[in-house]
Amino acid sequence: MPEALPAGGRHDGGLGVLVEGTAALSKDRVFVRVIVINALVYALLTAYLSAAPFILQGILGMATAAYTAVFAVVCAGALDGPVGADSRALLTAITVSLFIAHVVGLGTCIGNLPAIALGRTGRWAGTGSALLGFVQFVFGGLASPLVGLSGATSGVAFGIVIVVLGAVANALAVFGLRDRGERERVKAERAAARSRRLGRDQL
Repeated sequence: MPEALPAGGRHDGGLGVLVEGTAALSKDRVFVRVIVINALVYALLTAYLSAAPFILQGILGMATAAYTAVFAVVCAGALDGPVGADSRALLTAITVSLFIAHVVGLGTCIGNLPAIALGRTGRWAGTGSALLGFVQFVFGGLASPLVGLSGATSGVAFGIVIVVLGAVANALAVFGLRDRGERERVKAERAAARSRRLGRDQL
């Protein structure tokens, strides 16, 4: 398959191009906001991956086979561990349900946020992709050890980490994933489509 990018839009790359592209993209406040939100989502994912074995096996006492089943197909299993027998089943059901909701929420973001960010990069698509990957791995690497600060027998640190990261991500998202001009254009397109639909209905 031939190169899809026209020859006039290509460059040789290098540090200078990376710096120039980064400077250009950093002026786009929506792009910066989206890659930070994406990085926070990735940090939430790595926090979950880091904490799940300790919470499900170490705290709830889930057997290895049951934990593997939960991790793979999200189902409950046999328990035998430090949590009391009376409360173990309910606590496990609640925890697994929250894990499911957590991962499903991340799944809706992981594909869409990079698409939104890279859709704004224009000729700096390569630089934008590099920044996207770099920032998300930095955030993920910083979040992973934080979930263990309360020790292997406590999920307090994990709870605090995901609440704080989620709150910050949602606070940033309140400012919007489009700039004002884009929002107005989308509203105008929707209004025009609605008018055309009403016009057809009246015929």
